[in-house]
Amino acid sequence: MKKALIVLSLGIFTVACAYAAKEEQYKYSSKEVYQQMCSQCHGANAEGNPEKKGPALNDLSRTELEMELYNLESDKYSVGGSQHDIMEHNLKKIQEKGMKYSIPAMAEFIFENFNPKAKK
Repeated sequence: MKKALIVLSLGIFTVACAYAAKEEQYKYSSKEVYQQMCSQCHGANAEGNPEKKGPALNDLSRTELEMELYNLESDKYSVGGSQHDIMEHNLKKIQEKGMKYSIPAMAEFIFENFNPKAKK
């Protein structure tokens, strides 16, 4: 009985810590981050902004969006002067402002809200 109580307590503690860490890590929703930081270059509806060289995102699948965001965060394919470099800079600015986000959640937000192929 004592062992079961210890295991149960550790389980509750682990879940509570994970929940607290998640809440602390993401102060802003994907919607808030997109509206405040991403829409300037990618458009209010992810349609893109040629003037700012921001490509459309509303034609990408959830998987493609997620892959692009992970690629951006990983710095693996950085090439001097590329659009990727610009986005790396923008990502640093987003993080400096405390607007970190979950990549899967951001990909889902963009896909579900802006891609015409998303089931509504």
